[in-house]
Amino acid sequence: MKIATAIISISLTLSACVQKEASIFFENCSCSKKEFANGVTVIDSLDHYSVKYPSIVWQPVKNLDEFHNGITGVNTENKKLEAIAITETIKGDKYVSAEEEMKEYPFKQVVKQGKIQFLGAQRDWRIIKHDDEPKPYYSLYLTVDSEKVVYTINFTVEQEKNYLDKICRLEKYLDQIKIY
Repeated sequence: MKIATAIISISLTLSACVQKEASIFFENCSCSKKEFANGVTVIDSLDHYSVKYPSIVWQPVKNLDEFHNGITGVNTENKKLEAIAITETIKGDKYVSAEEEMKEYPFKQVVKQGKIQFLGAQRDWRIIKHDDEPKPYYSLYLTVDSEKVVYTINFTVEQEKNYLDKICRLEKYLDQIKIY
């Protein structure tokens, strides 16, 4: 009986490990990532890019103004904040780079940063801790910079001790972005 229990326990542990995938952002971190197979694809207001959300419960919303073109989805089934977004910003007279923005908003704290390979180039990312809101949260920002346009990809989760795992779960979203 003890041997059968041990075999079942080992099998369950191994199957849990197999289902986890390594993070592309964080060393020594693996997680069970969101599934997008039955997702909802949304095209931005200007037909410049498309993204796929895990399901309709993320309620993707488009935003278009003079300088920004974006899509944001928030998981409405989750009681904790979980959001994924992409924003296209036209570089112009009023464009503020991520570095300049950090100088303007000193209350934002960079907790982690690095580079990953994404869309054929090394891209900068950073996690910002937001304590200034009613519900504190962490946001991972990944920047795709071109000559005229900047795409900012954002994963946002509530501040909790396992926030890295929550961000890791959203990483497959990157595979769902198509820029035309």
